[in-house]
Amino acid sequence: MLPIQQQVYSYLPIRSTFTTKLASSSRFSEDLGMDQTDFFELVIRLENLYHVRIPDIELEQVRTADQLISCLNDQVVGQRWGCSLLMA
Repeated sequence: MLPIQQQVYSYLPIRSTFTTKLASSSRFSEDLGMDQTDFFELVIRLENLYHVRIPDIELEQVRTADQLISCLNDQVVGQRWGCSLLMA
């Protein structure tokens, strides 16, 4: 499996109408043209791929690819150590 950063980047929609270079600081809405539905579809794909759940309270703060990678990494590392990071 690809490292988390590469996996996230592989799912990002780079639309031909945008000239923005993909960077870890790329903002989902402003730079990549993703709406809320696009973002949640991306999150669901990644959660399913890594068998984790990113709490909604954390997702509300995510604006950039780097922030999503960090949240996803935290969940994957927590899962490896047997921590229950799911929030009700």
